[in-house]
Amino acid sequence: MAVKYFFEFTDLEGINHRVDIASDDFTGEATEISGEVNFDYAENDGVLDYIKGNGLTIDILADENINFLDLYSETDRFWKTTYTRNSIVLFNGFLKPDGLFQSFVQDRYIISLDCVDGLSYLKDLSYVDSGGFPFVGNQSLLEIIVNCLKRTEIALNINISLDFFYSGLAETESVAENVFFDTQRFVKDDNDTIMNCDEVLKSVLTPYNAVITQYNNEWYIYKPINFVNNSSLDFFCYDSDGNALTPSEKTLNIDLLLGSQINGFYPHHSGANQQISLKNGIGAFRVNYKYGFVKSLVDNIYLEHNGSTIDDWTINSFSNINLGSEGFGVVFTFSTFTSSILNLTSDLITITSSDSLDITIKYDTIQSPPSSNDVFSFFRYKIILDTGSTVYYYNSSNTWTTFNTFLQADSDLEGTSSIIKQTIFAPPENGDLRVEIYTPTTTVIGPGPTTSRIFLNEVSFAPINTANNNLKGEFHTFQRTDKPPVKINSVKEVFNGDTPSELYVGVIYKSDGATPTQTWNRKGKTESLEILRLMGLETMLIQQKPAIIFSGDVYGYIPYLSRIRIDGLDGVFYFLNYSYNAKQNTTSIKVIQIFDEELLDLEYKKTFDFGNVVKPTIKG
Repeated sequence: MAVKYFFEFTDLEGINHRVDIASDDFTGEATEISGEVNFDYAENDGVLDYIKGNGLTIDILADENINFLDLYSETDRFWKTTYTRNSIVLFNGFLKPDGLFQSFVQDRYIISLDCVDGLSYLKDLSYVDSGGFPFVGNQSLLEIIVNCLKRTEIALNINISLDFFYSGLAETESVAENVFFDTQRFVKDDNDTIMNCDEVLKSVLTPYNAVITQYNNEWYIYKPINFVNNSSLDFFCYDSDGNALTPSEKTLNIDLLLGSQINGFYPHHSGANQQISLKNGIGAFRVNYKYGFVKSLVDNIYLEHNGSTIDDWTINSFSNINLGSEGFGVVFTFSTFTSSILNLTSDLITITSSDSLDITIKYDTIQSPPSSNDVFSFFRYKIILDTGSTVYYYNSSNTWTTFNTFLQADSDLEGTSSIIKQTIFAPPENGDLRVEIYTPTTTVIGPGPTTSRIFLNEVSFAPINTANNNLKGEFHTFQRTDKPPVKINSVKEVFNGDTPSELYVGVIYKSDGATPTQTWNRKGKTESLEILRLMGLETMLIQQKPAIIFSGDVYGYIPYLSRIRIDGLDGVFYFLNYSYNAKQNTTSIKVIQIFDEELLDLEYKKTFDFGNVVKPTIKG
């Protein structure tokens, strides 16, 4: 990375500022130019907007010798731009060259250029790996965040502070490392379109009421509600690849008291343009969790393997089987009719008493040499549900029983393909389902083939929703009952939540990557609630009553990650708008009061979504 242009200056306090414009493709000496800079964070409509992007506006002086048209590029993210204040990098992003122009009437003129931090590009970038292929399987929250941020092409450390803990997870552990999401969730309903990285980040951060921003040349993920009663925040720290840094944790001081110069404050009010207004709280709020049915509960439906192991399956015995050179499928050699050799067991699938499945098994039969004699042969398997206290077996009458029983299908030994399609109706209890596949058996009357084999090439577990054919998801509705504010937030749609069944791709998993989460607690709270109930609860808390909005200019630099306290006003304030003029050393701010007191009049109700999204209404 070589710098092509740079400018630097000192502000009214004598602090040095510098902007560098660089590219990997540039070679040569850096050219010093004249310029000024404004550092901004995008204006937010609400405190819980999950992306807090930042940017620069740089004003540079052009003349007949340097018109800066060489900064134009047809490729986005070509020119890397950094802004450093007092040896601290405040901005790391890319130049947007679409504002370039050349004057035909003046020898000297100012060009204003915008720079963005990379988060704005995520809406145009699919959630895929470095080769452009969709991710498969379950990924931790940390992996997902890392994969999304890599698409910005800005390699920065990542700091994460979340404080929803699923039941059983110690509050000293990193939530981001210990919760997992099914990447099938990030494929849209047409089964083809992959979510963009902006949608994916929203999907995984929104249930935690978490936001992301770039600050001091690092990424920070945090919860705004934690600003209310904390002068500092604790973060788990990772590099851009998601590896824990040393030290792996840090504490960031966020407290800042703002007042007037008369009372000796710095930073302090300036410009005589300070204003106060009020914004009403919310009286009702609804979360709509869209389940999304999985295409297959086992990702590796074609039994792809490396020659010795098969993902999503356990090989119990190599007797009468081999893994061929094709890289997928399993070849079984028939055994005697009385054989009961267990060869393969699927990974466990958690289902509930309202879940049904369609299981599809495909295999080819091979006979060498062909035989016209009577052949009796069977593909043999079991479908088992373990509840922890009772083991159930699915039988040929399409019912569940505690009697240990095989399922079997006739195998055609004429070299054709066979398909077993079987609907597994809902079990009597919640539990873990598995499929066991045994060595196929055969008997031959008279001279038969020398060898008989089955090539098993597909096993899929597709969920069906027979109990509630139109069930789309669930609603979590929150309502103030004691003289509530009249404002109602729009219904917030989310794609991940707690479900005790793996039939839905929105399931959040525990640290083993296999067990669905069901209940959570906030840090230090003795509660056991679904995560979307906690999400809605915090949304109501942070906006529970009329909030003061303070706006105006401040002399001095204010760190963006600050909980603002204002001399003469009660409470804690959080940024809605932020713009720092480096040359003048002034910060234009708009901040809103936030709350976290528990509400005694909050009514909660969970209902199911059958396709009609209705905005909540206020009862009181």
